[in-house]
Amino acid sequence: MIEDVVSCGKVEYKKLFGLLKGVYFSFDLNKEVVFGNGKQKLTGFRFYFNTEDTVKFEKIIHHL
Repeated sequence: MIEDVVSCGKVEYKKLFGLLKGVYFSFDLNKEVVFGNGKQKLTGFRFYFNTEDTVKFEKIIHHL
């Protein structure tokens, strides 16, 4: 649900010795999710896409 996401953003970073740019979308959750018998916690996640799919995903995000 959308209420579970506190913040999201597009992050651009440099890769391959600064020659190429990469992009991912970062999402922070309202509550941490505990799993693996309570040993692991998830507080957010990232989505990585190729260039074409990044444009499609941005359109989806802007319509939420």
